[in-house]
Amino acid sequence: MSKADEAVTLFQHGFSCSQTVLSVFAEDFGLDRDVVLRISQGFGAGIAYADDICGALSGAIMVIRVRYGLQWI
Repeated sequence: MSKADEAVTLFQHGFSCSQTVLSVFAEDFGLDRDVVLRISQGFGAGIAYADDICGALSGAIMVIRVRYGLQWI
């Protein structure tokens, strides 16, 4: 199953977009999936249900930061 398919399945089971995007990459980075789901929970529905920044975008940014670390521009 692709990461996209896995994320869709998680979303269909009630997880937010931020949770689904970040959690499908957890294993790749040696992170505990349950911890990742808790960390990313507050970013769902536009950051704490504020209808602001898309949760999928927030999750993707978290994945990028985990992958590339702190690199100041």
